[in-house]
Amino acid sequence: MINNTKFWILLIVAVTLVIYGNILKNEFLFDDLPTLVENGATEPPIDLSKIFLEPSWWSKKEASSVVGYRPMTTLSYAVNRSIHGLSVAGYHVVDMTIHAATAVVVYFLVVLLFEKKLLAGVAALLFVTHPVNSESVAGVFARADQLAAFFVLLALWCYVKAWQSYRGKRFYLVCLTTVSLIAGLATKESAVCFILIAITYEICFTVFPMRKFNQKEKSVLIGKGGALVFFLVCTVAYIFFWRPHITGQFGDLVIGEGARPPGLLHNWPLPWRLTAFKAFAYYVKLLFWPLVLSGDYLFNQIPLTNRITDPVVLTGLIFFLGFLALGLWALTRGYTELAFGILFFYAAYTPLSNLLIPIGVLVGERLLYLPSIGFCLVVAFLFERFLAYVKTKTSMKAANVVTGLVLTLLLLGYSARTFARTFHWKNPYVFFKKTSETSPNSAVSHYSTAVACLMMIEDPRYIERWIEPEEIDKIKVENAKIKSFLLEGGLESIARALEITKESPSAKYLNVYGALLAMTGKLEQAKDVLVAALSKDPNLVDAKITLGAIYIRLASRLEKKGSNSSPSAQEYLNEAVKYLQEAAQAQASLTETPVRMAEIYFNLAIVHEKLGRYAEALDSINTAFLWLVESIERTGEGKLLLARFYLIKATILTAIRDYQSALDALTEAKKAGFPGFRRYVLRMRQLRPLHRFPRFRELVGEEKSSHYKPHEYLLG
Repeated sequence: MINNTKFWILLIVAVTLVIYGNILKNEFLFDDLPTLVENGATEPPIDLSKIFLEPSWWSKKEASSVVGYRPMTTLSYAVNRSIHGLSVAGYHVVDMTIHAATAVVVYFLVVLLFEKKLLAGVAALLFVTHPVNSESVAGVFARADQLAAFFVLLALWCYVKAWQSYRGKRFYLVCLTTVSLIAGLATKESAVCFILIAITYEICFTVFPMRKFNQKEKSVLIGKGGALVFFLVCTVAYIFFWRPHITGQFGDLVIGEGARPPGLLHNWPLPWRLTAFKAFAYYVKLLFWPLVLSGDYLFNQIPLTNRITDPVVLTGLIFFLGFLALGLWALTRGYTELAFGILFFYAAYTPLSNLLIPIGVLVGERLLYLPSIGFCLVVAFLFERFLAYVKTKTSMKAANVVTGLVLTLLLLGYSARTFARTFHWKNPYVFFKKTSETSPNSAVSHYSTAVACLMMIEDPRYIERWIEPEEIDKIKVENAKIKSFLLEGGLESIARALEITKESPSAKYLNVYGALLAMTGKLEQAKDVLVAALSKDPNLVDAKITLGAIYIRLASRLEKKGSNSSPSAQEYLNEAVKYLQEAAQAQASLTETPVRMAEIYFNLAIVHEKLGRYAEALDSINTAFLWLVESIERTGEGKLLLARFYLIKATILTAIRDYQSALDALTEAKKAGFPGFRRYVLRMRQLRPLHRFPRFRELVGEEKSSHYKPHEYLLG
């Protein structure tokens, strides 16, 4: 059985399905939005020119701060989306398939290198089940790491096979190696490691053991050298010429700087590289003891250091040099499996290590996806040696049972941890709440938790989807309202994020803080925070939308008080118009999220109506409807807003005395399920002219009253 390839393949697929099948129920996370949901390059019909000839990795909304180009990954998303739209289960099916396929390639590669099916099967199963790889499989955003690893391994298999074949077949295999390499580079830049891995292979299997080569072997070596030079030229051409040509900037491999204080990566080269050894210590811990895992190690979870005497830096440096020395020792002693496993890890890890080029991320579990194969090969080799040792002490049958039992326990432990880990990707709230616990000093995790709370406050549908019923029951037992609970949690999280980044707070963080303050009624404080956010980033559209809504509410407060103070209500409304129109002008960055455009024009309609500009108000609400319909058709988002839009349209039509059309709009608002319809409509002074119509009395006659605050129809 252990020498049956079909057995190993079926076992790999079965184990993948069992431990990762749960992710089919998981939702998209925030990182999936700019790369997939909001990315116009993924929308059907598939547009290859947009994917391959434009920076298509991120949505246009994010393009001002991040320019990315990973066309093969984007193409895979586009194919997914063209088949089943934004149904998330389909994306997870593909991710599971890629993981299983990569493990199968690992199996065939190890068989090709060492001709040991047991070694290959154990290494592949360890790779499938290792918990550190759960992020790459469960996170849709991390598909780039999976797919790049698959292409790198396929390229390596073709390269090795080419020099074991006759010349005619060799040519085609070298061509397939080239195609796989370029596909890997187009999936993620980390595929540059193929050159290092290929050199590692030659060192382990050609250079060692040291010997003299005959004439035929020398000619093969010349051919290999030429092939490696050709692969290097292809890699350099793609990374340093083609990619910058598409993105319009050179050296844009550093794409994570936005999460840290400006200049961190480029202006602090020594601390960054010293901290890279601290990161290596974390990676060793994740591989050997993957008990505590986290989806985020960004600023300031792993603080930078400029001291080589830092204990964690020293530990990482010792590990780095020690394992490298072990690999070289194994190479000279003929332990090829051990040597290749260790040196494979270093070859795959080097481009991601931050020792050569700062990549913007110090530690990321998904970055270990390809390097972990080297670790799994080493562990499989140790099991092979353990089996051989036990055989010398007892019978073959007993040795097989003991070794099999130990291996089974390890695989079960890995599988159980991986299975439990997949639940963390259930939805953004669960993911970032858990991540903020495992990475308490990461500003991004706290910020994202606050964003999740904000989204649930704005759209109660998320509450039912994201918060477990047990947690909701607990909140009710404590006599707390869900909204108050979310506001408190959101403010606590964003305050923590701002505390971590107090030396250089992000405009996005201030924007969320301002939005949450506005929801608590602290409008003046919220306004000041959002103005500060815009001073840092004048192009922050969400802040302008929220500011527009805040100025409308401030104007309403003054109108109720009848105050003649300065600034006046009209001045506040003019400020609202200014910010909302500026947001509307940023159309290029919002067309991929049409619901935001709908919100802008909806609020503009409210302002114009308050200012008595009824023609502009009617034009704005009609434009808002166009964007809302597009949003519902494209993503299904915005259905709950229909009732509010119809209600505001009714007030505008009433103001211009088009009473029948106003009643039609009210009818549609009621059909769309406006909460507290009767109570709210009767309280609106703008709709009083309609009270005399029998049709109006019919509309409000049977509706039960409910609590609904007058300002809650504002969006943003």
